[in-house]
Amino acid sequence: MLLPPCREPETVTTSEIETEWRATRWLTLRADVFHTEFENQIAYSAANFNLSTNLYTTKTTGLETEVLF
Repeated sequence: MLLPPCREPETVTTSEIETEWRATRWLTLRADVFHTEFENQIAYSAANFNLSTNLYTTKTTGLETEVLF
């Protein structure tokens, strides 16, 4: 009998800073900076008897902006 390989738990770490400025009664500006680290992502394969394994680590950094009027 084959035993499944040992897997590490998935972990997600997120940092985020957001700011908002109401320039006038009818104009609002928003900005958001974020950084996310997703470690040991687990994937499942239905074609392989639902085998699961750690695939990779992903890092995402970005900036979002909004203008509301």
